[in-house]
Amino acid sequence: MRASTRIHIASATVLLLSLQTGFGFIPFDSTSVSSSRRMVASERSEFNILEDKFGHVNRELAERIWTWEQERRQERNLPKLEYSVRAGLRLVEDMVQDIDDVDMIQEGLTALLDAMSDYRSQPDHDFETYAKKRIQERLAEYRNEDRPVKVPAAISEVVERARVLHTKYRSWSRVARELDMPLERLQQYAQLANRKTLLSMERTVEVRKPWLDDRVQTVDQDVWELQSGKLLDNGEKVQKDELVEDYLDETINTEGDDDSYIQQEQIAGRLQDVIPSDDPSPDDIILQELIESDLQSFLRSALNEQEITVIRSAYGLGDTPPQSAQAIAKKIQVKPSEVRVILETSLKKLRESYVQRFVQDDEDDEDFIIESV
Repeated sequence: MRASTRIHIASATVLLLSLQTGFGFIPFDSTSVSSSRRMVASERSEFNILEDKFGHVNRELAERIWTWEQERRQERNLPKLEYSVRAGLRLVEDMVQDIDDVDMIQEGLTALLDAMSDYRSQPDHDFETYAKKRIQERLAEYRNEDRPVKVPAAISEVVERARVLHTKYRSWSRVARELDMPLERLQQYAQLANRKTLLSMERTVEVRKPWLDDRVQTVDQDVWELQSGKLLDNGEKVQKDELVEDYLDETINTEGDDDSYIQQEQIAGRLQDVIPSDDPSPDDIILQELIESDLQSFLRSALNEQEITVIRSAYGLGDTPPQSAQAIAKKIQVKPSEVRVILETSLKKLRESYVQRFVQDDEDDEDFIIESV
């Protein structure tokens, strides 16, 4: 999760803790932050766009996107979008229906959200055409980054058996004999099996090849071990400084020629140590948008614009860090003492709204205490 997302969630948490009551901690909307997290969970069963096989759309997801879309377009001074959110969700579902990939589904949803907030009426195409183009572009980007290849189950089983046997014998040649197959074919199977998904950040290494002008190649660690006949770490975690070594010279004897010296491949380091990424994931983007929407809705329900400005500035609910009373006073053109009074009054209003909207309705619920912790 990128830093700005963490900061925003932390700021919202500080504000909510200031509203805490004796009944426990309760999220600020009837569809809680935990619900938002569930909607962007990594398990496919918890992130269904459709609720059942009859094509009924996930009602909670549709309602939250509709609320978010209305507020976002209002902030951008755009007219109300006359388009069904349910139709938009079905559009995403249709475009990714044959793909059991949560990341791709979330990429499609993110593209739909962007389209709903950016669309301006145009005579040459309607919203659905515009949204479909945005979704297709986003999915194309995703596919270009990683192209999954389906591998027959029989090949996957052979590779899995080979890995199990290798932990026992520590020799790929011995493993090939045990499986009664040529070592070259086993190597091909391993390469194919590792193409079916993205290379694991934990299992990917850089290999330097001195005989190819010291060129660096990124490969899966299991494939490299299988091809080179070497075991990098015996299955144990390897420290980065253990991976980086000086080139080793190896003597080879070719028939009819003098001995020759070649340099072995060098493991430079794991990919996760070489290529850090701060790009937000689809989970981060959707979660942050939902939290911002819920928070803004709660503040607007209890406070006026000046009070909202003071609360947001004091708790850093936005792109800026928390500000002092003096800085806030200068912004809204009042005395610092007045800012403190406004802040105290605003928190009191929020507590009252907080209790009225959530605590009184839920305090008799037998699951309330557990769910609110």
